[in-house]
Amino acid sequence: MENYKNLEEILEKFKLQENLRYVSPYKPLEKDTNSNFFVSVEEGTFIKEKARSYEKTFWEFYMLWVCNRIFEKVSRKNKDLQVKIKVPEPYAIEKNENLRIYMEFIPGIPIKKYSEKSKEWIDEKVIKIKKKKLNLINLLAFMLGVVDRIKSNYYIFHGDMDFRHVMFDFKNLIFSLVGFDKAFVYLPEYNIDKKILERAITHEREKTLANLEDKFSHLKSYGEMVYFFNKGRDSPRLKNINIENYVKEFYQKYNIIPKIPKSVLDRIKEAAEKY
Repeated sequence: MENYKNLEEILEKFKLQENLRYVSPYKPLEKDTNSNFFVSVEEGTFIKEKARSYEKTFWEFYMLWVCNRIFEKVSRKNKDLQVKIKVPEPYAIEKNENLRIYMEFIPGIPIKKYSEKSKEWIDEKVIKIKKKKLNLINLLAFMLGVVDRIKSNYYIFHGDMDFRHVMFDFKNLIFSLVGFDKAFVYLPEYNIDKKILERAITHEREKTLANLEDKFSHLKSYGEMVYFFNKGRDSPRLKNINIENYVKEFYQKYNIIPKIPKSVLDRIKEAAEKY
């Protein structure tokens, strides 16, 4: 049972509180051959099913849980940005054919899909941020900068920060991150060198800027996108968050602090070495 004592008791705490109605398969715009997805629109619930260990499933749930609270707090403090920044809140874990994580459904499409739009379509999509009108690409660059500043400030490593896992809903102005399999938030008890983590996070910033150039430079100049990315980094008001309080809250609710998978440690090391 994967070296977890009382696994059945632990799973009982992660149990879905109410059965969902009208669950249907969900086909993401970007293919993920390793996972199956389902959605219950009525309850606003998204389901990710994947053949993997309990260790990795508990870990992604934990990272979603902690990051959801960090980003919610920051978003509430920065309502003047107009765009809400979200990480899905996880609800439950269930053993079906494979392990499932039930989480909040957040509308939006992967931002790489906007690279397929015409320049005319992009330029028509304008939103005012802090009294400045930004077209869609500059807005995406700006919000990526905001997210990067949050990640750097709270030592959050995403682990798979490509543009499949960054979502934007233009209609509701929601900018979100998904795919937290390889994520890590700095906590002293995991005994990871903070400087190594800093390098890994900095590498993610470089990768984000490279992706901006690769995906969107046919729509906007790279220099302009970097300008708005840096404006975004300078924008959020960030206060001290005692993340240990979230850890205590998690333990009180679920009676477990998940073990960090080797795959996460390897991803941090790999990213740090590339910087």
